[in-house]
Amino acid sequence: MKLTVAVAAIVVAQGIIYFAILDRTVGSSRWLGGATNGQAMFRVAVLRSDAASKLNPDHPEQYFDLARQWEAVLSEGHASYRIVNDKDIAGGLANSADVLVLPWAVCLDDAQRRSIESFVESGKGLVLSGATGARAGDCSWKGWDTLSRLTGLKNPSSASAPAPLVGAYTGGNFYSGSVPAGYQLPLANQEVVMGGAAKADMYAADYRLRPLEPAPGGTLAIHGVRGRGRFVWLGFPETTPVKDASGRGILNAYLFSAVQWVGRQPIAAVANWPKAAASAAVIASRVMDAHTAQSTMAVLRANQVRATFFLDARTASQAPDLVRSLAGLGEVASSGDTSDSFADQAASRQTARLADARRRMQNDRGLNLAGFAPPDSLWDDGTVGALRDAGFAYYLDRVNATRAVPELIAAPAVSFLPVRQVPLARLEAPFADDFEAMAESPTDAPSDRLWRDFQIVEKTGGAYILSFRSDLLGSAENAAALGGLLRGIKQRGAWMATGSDMAEWWIRRQRVLTDVRQVNDRRIRLAVSNSGSHPISDTSVYVYLPRVPSRLRVTALLGSGIPHYHVSQDGVLRLDFARLAARASYLCLISMDEK
Repeated sequence: MKLTVAVAAIVVAQGIIYFAILDRTVGSSRWLGGATNGQAMFRVAVLRSDAASKLNPDHPEQYFDLARQWEAVLSEGHASYRIVNDKDIAGGLANSADVLVLPWAVCLDDAQRRSIESFVESGKGLVLSGATGARAGDCSWKGWDTLSRLTGLKNPSSASAPAPLVGAYTGGNFYSGSVPAGYQLPLANQEVVMGGAAKADMYAADYRLRPLEPAPGGTLAIHGVRGRGRFVWLGFPETTPVKDASGRGILNAYLFSAVQWVGRQPIAAVANWPKAAASAAVIASRVMDAHTAQSTMAVLRANQVRATFFLDARTASQAPDLVRSLAGLGEVASSGDTSDSFADQAASRQTARLADARRRMQNDRGLNLAGFAPPDSLWDDGTVGALRDAGFAYYLDRVNATRAVPELIAAPAVSFLPVRQVPLARLEAPFADDFEAMAESPTDAPSDRLWRDFQIVEKTGGAYILSFRSDLLGSAENAAALGGLLRGIKQRGAWMATGSDMAEWWIRRQRVLTDVRQVNDRRIRLAVSNSGSHPISDTSVYVYLPRVPSRLRVTALLGSGIPHYHVSQDGVLRLDFARLAARASYLCLISMDEK
């Protein structure tokens, strides 16, 4: 009996030692009271300024709502935070907080300004919004020096946003794991602060993502380094109204990732495109007739570019040889049974029309029709359900787009199905097509306008949908212009895909999950898993490190081999996975500056 107890005690002791070692090497264990998933192990102070609230004495709650919004964001992220007041800021927070959040702290006295600058320069993190310090402690006007000094923002100014204004997010940043590239935050009628910066996280744009202010003006959000600390500044209210819960979730995720980044917490994000391409492009041609389609095909063939050809069932039935030729140059997709609009028709009628078009084109031509471009770009909620019922995989949205990457629409949950259904992909294209480009700038070549649009999308890290008609940009007289446009996009290294390629990639990419945790000052644990039923190739994961390391090593703990990796000058680690098997996981340890 005594021997049994002794053996059990030894086993328990060995187990405790094992998990203690595990905690110190690859991450915390819940069995030993470690942090729960998503918990940020840093201290955040949020200013609730009585002085700033007096700027709107009739409605001070509008200011206090900003602090309440931050409380909601930090609570959801399981961050340790406390509310501080004006006196706390003046007295200094260096020993009691790692991150200071200043929501629209417009009124600051000299002691508070010195305290804030000292805080961030000492190596702490600062998140600030609006016209920080533009007024003195008594709220009299003082100027923009404090904001410019803290952030480097040039020539800031405040204004009420005009009706068409949106804030467009750029890609390839610390928030890219939670904010879609090119995502449009509606800011109409909101008070905003804008200025100039070399590299903006968000810029003032119209609904086509075109900048409303000439470069480098129009910056609405930036991040950077101040002294030994980090900062994130945003020029719009944290309580900006959004149209739905999804939009609020994206905005809240951005705010929390800002706190994580300035607080030097590691953040992981899956690259948007295969082989870490900076952008992507889909060449989408609307086939109007067999004659003009010949010129379009010749240009595509000469430039070795695969395209997606949209045509209606009536046109396809009149030219069977054309359809086969188009399929050999990429993908044939549907624009319906006829050129008549689908919007405002009964859902059952739309389903019948789509099913008929798909059946006729597939049965007669041996095609697998996956994509749909609505005639006149018009569709409604009934169209979405009809597309799913008719068996389509994706559709092109050129009217209601709010981002520069696809959006996945989950299928309705069905309790008796043992597996989840494949979502419907919406390829969002808030860009002008060739006809619209000609209408906007009659004196300019449409290809010039389209090329500028591609360059804008490239900066966001999104996907550009080049939409054109076979009898306009695709015609024989515009062959040189179309060819030049295609060559330019290819030379920029964009991932060239068909609509089906992009929809399939985005579905598989969504199922790549990451979990990154700080083990100690020198070690980070990264888990990457593919929860999908298919493997995915050429996937990259970015890890935004707490600092720029002099040396870095990646060690595989679970999974086959060590992925190729590279660290940028800004302290961003990129890991390239040649193949992630279906329902498989990869675990690695990132060691920084270890001997």
